Amino acid sequence: MTLDELVGFQRAEFHVANVRRYWMLGLQAITAVVAGVSVFVEDHTTLFIMAIASVVLAVAWGGVSWSYERHRDAGNRGRRATLVVGGMGEPASASEMQQLREGFLVRDRTAKGYEDADYFASSAKPGLQRMSEMISESAFWSRRLHHASAWAMFVAFVALAVVLCLIVLASIPMGDLTSRLVATRLVLALVLLLLSTDVLGNVYGHWAAATSIKDIDLRLRAAEQAGAKTSDTLLLLMDYNSAVERAPVVFPPVYKLLKARLNGEWASYRGNANKPGAV
Repeated sequence: MTLDELVGFQRAEFHVANVRRYWMLGLQAITAVVAGVSVFVEDHTTLFIMAIASVVLAVAWGGVSWSYERHRDAGNRGRRATLVVGGMGEPASASEMQQLREGFLVRDRTAKGYEDADYFASSAKPGLQRMSEMISESAFWSRRLHHASAWAMFVAFVALAVVLCLIVLASIPMGDLTSRLVATRLVLALVLLLLSTDVLGNVYGHWAAATSIKDIDLRLRAAEQAGAKTSDTLLLLMDYNSAVERAPVVFPPVYKLLKARLNGEWASYRGNANKPGAV
């Protein structure tokens, strides 16, 4: 497999993982609506149907979550191979590349559409310097995208919580004890559902990744100035991989919204204009 092919598979796998994440969020939102509405339903048959629907939604969410993790893992394998093979300029053994290829889940023609010969801006010759520059570029993008994803997820969480609370306050009269009890049950159910979607966990994951990658970026700059040794570069590569792989996939709309701006910032930072960045 060539470097361009590895980039194509990596990007395609992460794209599918992003789509799966959209589906997960949608299923969670539908489940929250069903649970919220069930508080007001008194008919036993309707409640039974809603309970069955909730189970079906939970099973569907589990299947989508499983698919998300598989594509995310495949994308991470591709990213690791891209940094090593692209940085050092040496392909892995035929057996290793075959194992890597068999681990990808997307089809060849799908990955072909995601290939990008200019994915990395480094023009250095294959070796430690090129690998270091590729890690630096990846860290530059990852740090900013995870930082933006953390804010996006947090704002979405707060907005959803506010909207749900307003709906509760507007729809339930607060004049008698029964109404207050129903409102309390609904609020507790919605809070539980908001927490069960692990939105706050994702926010923390994005923040932690951005913080870790910031530290790695500083170490990369120091290593570049001091003349990084092989062990330095490999340690930085492993730490970067660890930080990125612990984090959720970047929130889907963030990359599209920030791509043009970050391309300009990266070109300005490296003095290498008109080169797209790497995620």
